[in-house]
Formats: sequence, structure tokens, C-alpha cells
Amino acid sequence: MTPSEIAQWVLRERHNITTLVERLEQDGLVRSERTERDRRYVNIILTDQGRKVLTQAVPVAREIVNQVMSSITEGDAMLLEKLLGALRQNAHRGLEHIAKGRKT
Repeated sequence: MTPSEIAQWVLRERHNITTLVERLEQDGLVRSERTERDRRYVNIILTDQGRKVLTQAVPVAREIVNQVMSSITEGDAMLLEKLLGALRQNAHRGLEHIAKGRKT
């Protein structure tokens, strides 16, 4: 993914992602590569070490989510997922609207 794609996916500014990627590169968890097609674009690639850390982190993250969600019924969890999806989409649209307003 490119830093812009990551920023859009996590609803953050591109410069925040760039800073984070630089730190992850220093730790050997990701690497940046210029694309062949257009050298202005950079792809962020997870390294083998990054995959190892991710593999270790996923079960821990799942356990945290399971504990947080333990008192919520399956129906409520589905409703929560739907509502959070709508909120995320609305936030994304709002951020796009604000970003377009700054460019004009």
C-alpha cells in the first residue's frame, strides 16, 4: 500500500503515516519501494520481521477484543459493527469534504 492509501484506510493525515512508516522502517518492520510505473509513488511493504511481529500481535489483539466484547450479545455485536461502519463512512466523507475545501 502507499502512505496515502494507508492514511485513507485509517482516517489519518498522510504526514502522520509517513512518520510512522519511517519509525517502522528503522525497526526493520517495513520497507519502502518506489513503484516501477511512477517513481513518485512509494509502496510500503511488510518485511519478514514485520510479519513475525504481526503474527505474534494478532492473537493478543483478538484476546483484547474478546474481553471487551464478552458482555455483548451476537445481535448487539452485529448492530455495533453496522453502526461503526456507518460512522466510519460518514467520517471519511466528512474528511474528504474538509480536504476539498482546503484545496480551493
